[in-house]
Amino acid sequence: MGNNQINGNEHIVRDLGNNFPDGEKFFGLQNIDNICYSNCIFQAFYNCEPFKKKVLEYKSNKETKDNPISLLQEMFQEIQFSKKKTGVCSSKKIMKYVRKGNPDFKGENHQDCHEFSIWFLNQMNDILNKKYTKSKINPNPPPKNQPSWLEEIFGGILTTQTTCLNCQKITERDEPFLDLSLDMVSNSSLTYCVKKLSEIEKMSGDDKFFCNTCNSKHDAEKQILIKKLPQTLICHLKRFKYDDRLNRMIKLFCKVAFPLELKLTPNYIPPDKQNKHDLQTEMNYSLNSVIIHHGQGLSIGHYTVLIKKTDSWYLYDDEQITQVDEFQVYDYFGSNNNPSCAYMLFYQQKQDE
Repeated sequence: MGNNQINGNEHIVRDLGNNFPDGEKFFGLQNIDNICYSNCIFQAFYNCEPFKKKVLEYKSNKETKDNPISLLQEMFQEIQFSKKKTGVCSSKKIMKYVRKGNPDFKGENHQDCHEFSIWFLNQMNDILNKKYTKSKINPNPPPKNQPSWLEEIFGGILTTQTTCLNCQKITERDEPFLDLSLDMVSNSSLTYCVKKLSEIEKMSGDDKFFCNTCNSKHDAEKQILIKKLPQTLICHLKRFKYDDRLNRMIKLFCKVAFPLELKLTPNYIPPDKQNKHDLQTEMNYSLNSVIIHHGQGLSIGHYTVLIKKTDSWYLYDDEQITQVDEFQVYDYFGSNNNPSCAYMLFYQQKQDE
């Protein structure tokens, strides 16, 4: 498939021998102009089976042949339908689209892979949602009463509940998300960071809440609750923050342990429901991709991604792929002595659910 494929990573076939996983392909991506940030995202996307399946099934036309979905499909097809088990592909064509659509990703500067991921997913979702918009292509669109397939895979819902402490009226606002951005607590766990997301925040003083029922400002309590969990949960660890003293972004190296198997339950309960057990559904996830940031800061460094295929882990470093032991995944929890830390985690809903 394609003329941009070159040989590479044959050592994977040699090393695995008779244990080579059936149907798996091991293709790296060329790094031209410091695009390790996008290479890692594309590899994690390809490793997400529900997402890959939908991209490969996507039907494009003349009007949509150069959109992000069709371009990603072209890359996925090159890997999926190659007669070779290993190799290296180029993302030059899709990155040409990216840099034309968003000047922030132009040039050779180090970029934030999380910002790229959100931008790219939103670009894809805009294309999918156009089928609900009246146009020459689609003069009689169906009503927008269901999520796109991308939202079905990655989409969750957070609900912000604000309780007026004067009249006890609860105001709710739903916020859809495609990934969950989490503040970190040093020497903690991913589950603790998820739990911390829902800590009650006091609103008082200059931050008093305007209550429509009271028609005036009052002290209030605000809480962010998980209303719906997605099929594939992307967790973004906020490892970069602005330092007022240094007047720049700094990296947080604190340790946050993340499990290979994750159990989460939505903690949203409607105000008029008393039996919370009737509303909660536990989700069981399995970790299948870990994007790692190497370096001291946001503007300089490198990205790699750990990918799980069948029962083994592999480190994708642009063109190069190597097999690693499972315990090496834990090396990226974070540490002041190690500038290589997990930055984004992809959890796939377990197939037995």
